[in-house]
Amino acid sequence: METQADAQIRQSSFDHNSLLSQALLRTVADLVFQIDRQGFFRNYQATDKTHLAASPENFLNRSVSEVFPSNFAQNILSKIDACIDNDKVIQFEYEMELATGSIGTFEAQFCKIDNQNALVIIRNTTLYKKATQALLESEEKFRHMVNDAPALIWIADEQNRGTWFNQTWLQYTGHTLEHELGNRWTQSIHPHDRETAATACQSAFDLRESFEIEFRLKRADGNYGWIADTGIPRFSESGRFIGYIGYCWDITDRKQAQLQIELDQQYLKNLDTVSRILASTENLDQVLENAMCAILDIFNVDRAWLLYPCDPNVKTWRIPIEATRPDFPGAFADGAEFPMTEDVKQIVVDALASDMPVIHQFVSELIPDLSNQYQVKTQMIIAVRPREDAAWMMGVHVCANTRTWIYSEKRLFQEIANRITDTLSNRLLTQKLEREIEIRKNTEEELIIAKEIAESASRAKSEFLSRMSHELRTPMNAILGFAQILSIKNKDALQHEHINEILDAGKHLLELINEVLDLSKVESGKIKINYTVVDIRKLLGDCQRLIQPLADSHQVNLQIDDFDAYLIVADEIRLKQVLLNLISNAVKYNRKHGLVSLSCKPEQHFLRVEVTDNGIGISKDKQSDIFTLFERLGAEKTQIEGTGIGLAICKELIELMHGDIGFHSKVDKGTVFWIRIPLHQKA
Repeated sequence: METQADAQIRQSSFDHNSLLSQALLRTVADLVFQIDRQGFFRNYQATDKTHLAASPENFLNRSVSEVFPSNFAQNILSKIDACIDNDKVIQFEYEMELATGSIGTFEAQFCKIDNQNALVIIRNTTLYKKATQALLESEEKFRHMVNDAPALIWIADEQNRGTWFNQTWLQYTGHTLEHELGNRWTQSIHPHDRETAATACQSAFDLRESFEIEFRLKRADGNYGWIADTGIPRFSESGRFIGYIGYCWDITDRKQAQLQIELDQQYLKNLDTVSRILASTENLDQVLENAMCAILDIFNVDRAWLLYPCDPNVKTWRIPIEATRPDFPGAFADGAEFPMTEDVKQIVVDALASDMPVIHQFVSELIPDLSNQYQVKTQMIIAVRPREDAAWMMGVHVCANTRTWIYSEKRLFQEIANRITDTLSNRLLTQKLEREIEIRKNTEEELIIAKEIAESASRAKSEFLSRMSHELRTPMNAILGFAQILSIKNKDALQHEHINEILDAGKHLLELINEVLDLSKVESGKIKINYTVVDIRKLLGDCQRLIQPLADSHQVNLQIDDFDAYLIVADEIRLKQVLLNLISNAVKYNRKHGLVSLSCKPEQHFLRVEVTDNGIGISKDKQSDIFTLFERLGAEKTQIEGTGIGLAICKELIELMHGDIGFHSKVDKGTVFWIRIPLHQKA
């Protein structure tokens, strides 16, 4: 039986709990109602009433059926019954009009108080719902954005473990998201780059710093692409490190372009190295040996060599130039000549048939004896074809292991062969020219000696002719003088005829002596030219008067064509001698009743004087000898007198006066001889 003291204690405890419950309810921001099983609102607690469409006081002692629509009211009554009968917390959501007139979202929880009453806690979830929806929409937009981004995007946690990869990443690698999580994504990094990339990434994680690294990542097609990866640390609002977000770009094209630039630069550098060696001033053997040493390093091979001659038809072959690694001496070191066997001949034939390098991967199958002797596993050869010599062959040997040659190496090897070809061509041509120059130099020395001998002989000849002409002229003058006396005194007709023959022959002989004397003076350089201003019209008139008796005797008409008066600069006596010779020839080699005409016309700074006849002409086969000494072009078989010296002297005299002489002729049509003499330039 409960004592009074127990009752007081229980009442005190109840009062205390009641006060505590009321205090707790006042601290709750939600709306709290006490509602009985019949649906009447008996009590409430509301900290914030602004979001309600009506004041909570309006609900007191009223039934839910009076306040809400029947369907909603029945739903509430069923929740109260379920809560009281089952002693469970019943929760449901609903929408209701707010004080602002808009529709709000609410969450209601029903808790049992006793068998007749329940506690209803109503929470306004409108803002929460909106925030949640906005967050979901924002997250969806973010996912769409990063999944559609061209970059490969990833997220890692604070333990440096991958937690998310965008769709671009997954398409690039061909993996699923589950496959990439944790550190499994690193398995796609190229083995050569994996350690370097992991070290750089971990160092940045430890320091909580951004990083940029480059590595090769395996693509879905099985090939590797170059990736530029940028990682940025992430921190919460409180400043706590929560991991990294990063983005990657495929830089394969850039890397390939960069690699190609580096290869091109190295290509040009190697070519420049060889070109400088080939352009050095050392002897050819040393230049080629230095080039082989450079090739040894450029291609990282064990042996580089030149074979000469590269001719499959020779009986033997040898290696005249070679550079080797110490461990792999070659045929040059042996100094041996090898027979041109059928297997070697085929290699030479293959090289000569191609302008590109020829590669033999398994030399032991082609030339087993030599490849075993010199430990050759792989070789690359190319023909070198200098312009001034037989073909050579350039080659490299790989002895330590087999070798696969890439295109850029073959291209470089071919270009070096072209440079060596040019060097050989130029050096061999230079050697040939030096030999020819030496031969020509010796020949020129011999010619100089011969010329000196000839000039000495010519001087001796001229001196002899000059002296003989003087010696012959004195008795010839005596012969002519006494013959003239006999011709005057002797009246016998027959003897008179014989004396005239002596006179004619003597005059011809004296003319020959005079011409020989003139020739000797010209050749010895003893003739001096005395320049004066000459009136060509007067000079031609004098020549006409002197030749007129000869023209009359040959029944040839001699005339001077009309032309303006011209003054020329010449030696009047020597020019007159030339003109008399040309005019007399035109008369003598003319036909009966023929015509010889003299004319003049200016040509720039010269005066052209022409002697034209319509005589027998000169055949083409003899025209080249017209100014040759003692050449009469067959006229010696006729009765026309001549020595074959006159025209040669004319040419020499005209050239001494800075003029020139020439002719043109047709058989049975006649001949035109012309000379050109400088005109007098008036001041």
